[in-house]
Amino acid sequence: MSQEALKLAVCERALLLLQAQPNAFIVPIYTSVEAQLHWLIDYFSGKETDMKRLHTLTFGHYAVRELSPRYGELYAGLNAAFYVAEKTREGVKVDVSLLEDFLATRV
Repeated sequence: MSQEALKLAVCERALLLLQAQPNAFIVPIYTSVEAQLHWLIDYFSGKETDMKRLHTLTFGHYAVRELSPRYGELYAGLNAAFYVAEKTREGVKVDVSLLEDFLATRV
């Protein structure tokens, strides 16, 4: 799997986990996280090209600060998606071994 395909798969899975738990965040935060994940999916699929926007993503902070511990799988998904976004903005390859367990589990 290519790096871009891996990044896309991580973000799509994180979005599915978010959509499966709509009450995980209050509505404004949920809406923001969902929009950011949609943008990342578009970016990794080539529909968006503005790399500057990678520097404005905040959903990783929401996961750490606002998410209840009972949403462990969603927490892992948002952190994985934020990880691939962060590595992309740094211009560094993602470490596939850090994502294998996350991608291997079912939604």
